[in-house]
Amino acid sequence: ALPGLEGDIRFVDSAEECCRQSDVVAIVTPWDEFKQIHPDDFDLKRDPIVIDCWRILEQERFEGHVRYIALGVGRYHANR
Repeated sequence: ALPGLEGDIRFVDSAEECCRQSDVVAIVTPWDEFKQIHPDDFDLKRDPIVIDCWRILEQERFEGHVRYIALGVGRYHANR
């Protein structure tokens, strides 16, 4: 266990198992293991959210299955 985080973190053996047990998944590294995530890896009764910080997943594959958020994609709003 990590000091100060007892009871707050659970470790699992794979990205797929993490997805199955999570309400929100944030992809913060572009590792190949995370590129293999599929909508079937999620418990859809949980209404899961995927935050893809690297945009490594195919958004179209996830639409209609999970709430997919690709950071850095969208309209640009300049400060005026």
